[in-house]
Amino acid sequence: MPPMPFNPLDHPLCLEPPRHVNAISWQEHIPFGMALVQMVRPKALVELGVHTGDSYLAFCQAVSELGLDTACYGVDTWRGDEHAGFFGDEVLAELRKHHDARYGTFSRLVQSTFDEAARHLPDGSVSLLHIDGLHTYAAVKHDWETWKPKLAPSAVALFHDVNVRERDFGVWKLWDEIKADRPHFEFQHGHGLGVLAAGPETPPALKDFFDLRGDAAAKVRAFFFALGNRVTLQAKAEKLEETQRRVLEYDHECRLRDARIREQEAKLLEYDSAVRDRNATIQRLGDEAAQLRARLHDDEVELARARSQLAGRSYRICRAITAPWRLLRGGRP
Repeated sequence: MPPMPFNPLDHPLCLEPPRHVNAISWQEHIPFGMALVQMVRPKALVELGVHTGDSYLAFCQAVSELGLDTACYGVDTWRGDEHAGFFGDEVLAELRKHHDARYGTFSRLVQSTFDEAARHLPDGSVSLLHIDGLHTYAAVKHDWETWKPKLAPSAVALFHDVNVRERDFGVWKLWDEIKADRPHFEFQHGHGLGVLAAGPETPPALKDFFDLRGDAAAKVRAFFFALGNRVTLQAKAEKLEETQRRVLEYDHECRLRDARIREQEAKLLEYDSAVRDRNATIQRLGDEAAQLRARLHDDEVELARARSQLAGRSYRICRAITAPWRLLRGGRP
């Protein structure tokens, strides 16, 4: 079997695991993206539409590991759009945690519109351009026409989502228009990625890649799909591990909560028993008090009777004692 004109293993950076994975749609192209940086060795790299940064951080990782003298610019408003959704400052803040410390010496995150950023770069200076902004036909065509003068003669342009035709995605339409008269290669997985020799000169390292046809092209597509799928599966496994960790933490918290609930229930039972004892004591003392009140009443009645009897006796005694005197005075005995 004759050797393949293009051997992906000649660019082993494609085998390196990415340090950052987040967005499922682009992560499947990370191995090719890192290999592409190794092939092109760009002087200036620009990404339009960074969002959470999977593709851009992969490019920066490749630049860092190769020790290239590459100036990198990630351009985005970080406000979102109708396709990516709308969001606030938290996305850029999270991205900076992964970007600034590792890649801040050669890379800048430029928070601006694509048109504004284009005014600050000289024509013919960009070696690798990745267009991944708003995906309507009008928007992506505008981005392409605006940035085309910025491309170096041997520049490479990447177009994401060339295999998405639902809703109002129109990258595929522009891709069909511009690829016809230029060396190009197309991946179908991961929503599709178009690789274009954007200038009049084809980068020498990519000539064999762009010349791939038939079975050789299918094998390269299968190779990078397998690597990209590995990234996806690894990301899913890490998320599953994280989910499992959180489930275990939640289960531990639930066990602690249940133990605290049981302790509180035991205390409540103790309190309930104490309350019942207290109520029984109150009832007993109440009954005793009622009995004492009844006895006191009886004693008061008996005392009143005794006082009445004593008064009667005292009256009779007094009458008996004074009877003689009353007779002497002619009174009644």
